[in-house]
Amino acid sequence: MRRLNFAFGFLAGMISRLVRSREQRRQEALNRWSAQWRKWVARLMSGNTASLDASAPASIAPLQQALIGKSRSDVVVTLGPPPGTSSTQISKLGTRHYWHADTWYYPMDLARRDAVAITFRANQVASIERVAGPPR
Repeated sequence: MRRLNFAFGFLAGMISRLVRSREQRRQEALNRWSAQWRKWVARLMSGNTASLDASAPASIAPLQQALIGKSRSDVVVTLGPPPGTSSTQISKLGTRHYWHADTWYYPMDLARRDAVAITFRANQVASIERVAGPPR
């Protein structure tokens, strides 16, 4: 009976995976990544690596202490690729990559629509600021 239940569940999962659109799968992956990233930031900022609490802390001071002076690669390893960037450099369209941007933006608290802006100078983190998002 267990094998029959397993086979039925497996078959139902495969069919639902095939029926879902590419956009739905992309959105689900983005939601999973966002939740995981918020947990990482909360752990990094609290200094408690055993904590799985995803609530955003009130202060970004621990994040500043952890990342100021670090390289871009250290930030990517710690926080993942940035979902948003900005740059003062003018380059050809289509050749922009987050690696060359001056400022990287990460979501901090989705409920309050806060973000963190990480600014680089000479491939090193120069400053980290909390940025208020648009009003609702």
